[in-house]
Amino acid sequence: MKVDNKSIRPNHYKRRVLLIAAFLAISIPLGLFIFNKMYTTNFIKIQTSDNDNANLTGVNNNPPTQEQIDAGIKHPDIQTDNDLGISISTINKTDTQVKIRSNISGVITNNGLCILTLTNNDVELIKTVKTYAMPNYSTCKGFDIDKSELSIGIWQVNLSVSVDDKQSNITDSFSLE
Repeated sequence: MKVDNKSIRPNHYKRRVLLIAAFLAISIPLGLFIFNKMYTTNFIKIQTSDNDNANLTGVNNNPPTQEQIDAGIKHPDIQTDNDLGISISTINKTDTQVKIRSNISGVITNNGLCILTLTNNDVELIKTVKTYAMPNYSTCKGFDIDKSELSIGIWQVNLSVSVDDKQSNITDSFSLE
């Protein structure tokens, strides 16, 4: 009597297909995860401390600390010419805000401090942010001032940037109607 081998042995084809599908279901996501970790780089790492009140995506609206005020005062041992190469790139007025942007061509760092002083008659508004390193220059993180904080008139702008032992200042103005 002859026995048909196909009916006795298990179907290896189905098992092989299931094993290949399971292998692919595990290896493809794992491979993508490893690829992502290997070829993705955090180019700019911002270090903050627990007592740092600056919002990393915006403006520090807290009153300046004594250290920030002292950094804005001209000291004889600090260079006060424009060695840092700062410039005010834009003063943009929207319906609700005045946005002031700057460039710092003389240094590339995240460790600087930008102090913006706006003056209109007897009113003075001070904002501080940290510098932000770009590939070829630095910038202040940006000043977005609500128009509700400003009165109508001509505002004098003084931007002071301090990095290590260097300090630079630049002035400009804009009118608000």
